[in-house]
Amino acid sequence: MKLIKNVFVVLILITAVWRLDASTVVQLNFDELSRASNTVVAGQVTAITADRDDNGYIYSTVTIHVSEAVSQALVGTDYVFRMIGGTLNGQSTYIEGMPKFAAGDGLILFLNESTDSAMGPTVGLWQGVFHLDSAAGVSDSSRQLVVGVEGARLMRAVPTVALDGTGVAASDVSVRKAMNAGSFMDAVRDARSR
Repeated sequence: MKLIKNVFVVLILITAVWRLDASTVVQLNFDELSRASNTVVAGQVTAITADRDDNGYIYSTVTIHVSEAVSQALVGTDYVFRMIGGTLNGQSTYIEGMPKFAAGDGLILFLNESTDSAMGPTVGLWQGVFHLDSAAGVSDSSRQLVVGVEGARLMRAVPTVALDGTGVAASDVSVRKAMNAGSFMDAVRDARSR
């Protein structure tokens, strides 16, 4: 009976991964992302531990020390959630499109109510992950700086290339300064109230 259950779970996971790979993830605007999330937290990953469930699948328990949150009650606490995937004893399991975290990461996460499902911990897979750097500010999952929110749309910095005398790119310069965690979380609260 356990073998049948294990085969069934593997088929479900394969189907979930295949369906994610074979389909397009719906692009969410900022308001949709904000309202679809169960909670939104900003902070630093302080710990990640991996283990196996009863069926042998690797799961990670992620701890974030919360510096900002939609719910002020979470500020200053450790927020812990469990997600499928991770690395244990040199073996790694990940689902394409799901976020990967490391201790020390500064993040803003738009979390699903159930973080350990095959759909991942964050709303819209990678869309619900923002990086937080105290010097640079908030950037999206592709590390593009977020400079504001206009209507329901995230505004990202437009990189320009400064050329030296040889025509070689000397540096990337952002047109506008990125949002900090506080202003970003204020925008989330505003979007959730609309």
